[in-house]
Amino acid sequence: MKKGFAIFFLVLYVVSTTQVIEILKLPMLLSHFQDHRIQDKEISFLDFLEMHYLNGNPIDEDYAQDMKLPFKSTGESTINFISFYTPCTYFEPFDVAPIKEGTQKFFDHHNMNASSFLSSIWQPPKAC
Repeated sequence: MKKGFAIFFLVLYVVSTTQVIEILKLPMLLSHFQDHRIQDKEISFLDFLEMHYLNGNPIDEDYAQDMKLPFKSTGESTINFISFYTPCTYFEPFDVAPIKEGTQKFFDHHNMNASSFLSSIWQPPKAC
């Protein structure tokens, strides 16, 4: 039972996040080739592939059928239900002032009173 669920979810993931689903459109490719073969008896399968895949997407009388062929259109046959990245919608760049030589002051940890610094971290928030 667990193996069946694992296979089901693996197939669901692969089909929905990759272009493997385009393989299911192969019968449409063969059917469309047969339609072209009826119109032109001399056309070979390689000529058919060249016409549909190497010449761009010319708009002709069977353009709607051409766009249903495998690997002709992207995005409408896949369902991406897993997202690992969410782009940031707000970004504010900041200006960095150049540092003049000899004017930079470094933090001197010997002058810091450690007990007062560390004790202020654990204080409860103060009301404004």
